[in-house]
Amino acid sequence: MTRLDYTGAMTLRWLDLYCGEDPHPRRFDRIETALEYLRRIERLPQEALQVMAEYGVVEPPLARRAYRLSFHTAERRA
Repeated sequence: MTRLDYTGAMTLRWLDLYCGEDPHPRRFDRIETALEYLRRIERLPQEALQVMAEYGVVEPPLARRAYRLSFHTAERRA
């Protein structure tokens, strides 16, 4: 069995989606995953999804409430 080597640096990237006034974000690994969530669960129309993909934020009247994406990167060093 081969051991995994964790001695190198590792970069973590994620997106936080803030919905309305909720202070607790939903976390996603890719923008496509966040947009799929917004389409299926939050039922955003296609126009709102396009705005979100381009600007990272969408507000009424395109959506029922405001949605904002926040991009994060963290580097872990050994």
